[in-house]
Amino acid sequence: MLFVVLMFSNCFNLCCKSLDNKISIPINVLERYKGAPKNYCCTLKSAINGDLQAIKQVSLYDFRDGFTYEHGNTLLELITIVGESEYLKAIETVNDSDKKKIISYLNAGIDFSNDDKFKDKKVAHIYPELSRFLE
Repeated sequence: MLFVVLMFSNCFNLCCKSLDNKISIPINVLERYKGAPKNYCCTLKSAINGDLQAIKQVSLYDFRDGFTYEHGNTLLELITIVGESEYLKAIETVNDSDKKKIISYLNAGIDFSNDDKFKDKKVAHIYPELSRFLE
């Protein structure tokens, strides 16, 4: 059991350190998924590297009880890194309920963001193809 805990803890530390300067992740979001079998940082690192399943997984994490703004901001940054078309490929099989979840995260991220490329804009303006798919 200790081995499993150390393995996930090590993954958490290595993955999070390797994300420095690529994407910002608030500490409260990190703590939320730190103990998950494949934690937030490691999944996000795979997503940034183009892993379509990881992109989908990160997009569908459940933040109903908090951190939607922070997670939404992280998704906006992820889409900017991987590109709108690659992101669309990753989520092309999501159902209508998941589409609503993703659009709500993105809208919350826009509200949270201090980045001029997102601030006070609409998803349709930033990512037009993605917006059409999600609505």
